[in-house]
Amino acid sequence: GLGEALTALAVAAAPTPATMARHAPVATSVATRLVDEAAAKQRLRSVGVAVPDGIVVGSAEEAVVASHSLGFPVTLKALGLAHKSEAGAVRVGLRDVEALLAAMASMPTTGSGYLVEATVTDVVAEVLVAVRRDPPIGWLVTVGHGGVTTELWSDVAHLLAPVSRDEVIGALERLRSAPLLRGFRGRPPADVDSVADLVVRLADAVVGSDIVEVELNPVLVGTRGAVAVDALMTVEDN
Repeated sequence: GLGEALTALAVAAAPTPATMARHAPVATSVATRLVDEAAAKQRLRSVGVAVPDGIVVGSAEEAVVASHSLGFPVTLKALGLAHKSEAGAVRVGLRDVEALLAAMASMPTTGSGYLVEATVTDVVAEVLVAVRRDPPIGWLVTVGHGGVTTELWSDVAHLLAPVSRDEVIGALERLRSAPLLRGFRGRPPADVDSVADLVVRLADAVVGSDIVEVELNPVLVGTRGAVAVDALMTVEDN
């Protein structure tokens, strides 16, 4: 819409010839479809974006086997929903079979199965990372405060793809929530370099592809590494 275009224009204000050369225009609007989270994460893994180890299951029995294979604690998600947290379709940090089965029994039935994942335990901060086609400007890259309080903070910075590690780190440092990444009240600093690498890899993979929009929220940033634990991906529906 107009607001999004103005945001992208502000990001690209007073471009240099070099900047103009590397930010090519993108195709106009096309029919799209939402990619299943498990499939989206497979695609992310293939381009070097870290995601949790996970197994798609269709029953409680399969979920128990998958959990033993991955090792507790695990995270359980009902597939087929775009906004799982609001629907009660996510349970994190399930420590045993009893907790797993109780979580599955309480979840909405979608008919699309479930995703059992290893729970990420090295967490210093949560970050939002998104890349979106924004015709005719280019590909808009967004980084910001992530997690369930993303909308509450409204703390984001925008760049145009392709991006460099230095550009991403600079954008993260401009966030109001940047102190959480540096190490707040005695907590260790987050691995910002890993976040920058993730953003660069994601942007490079999206530019020129069939991906229309991808949002990773949250990316859990630890003392070593950054892992995309949730992925919402929209692609062209040809």
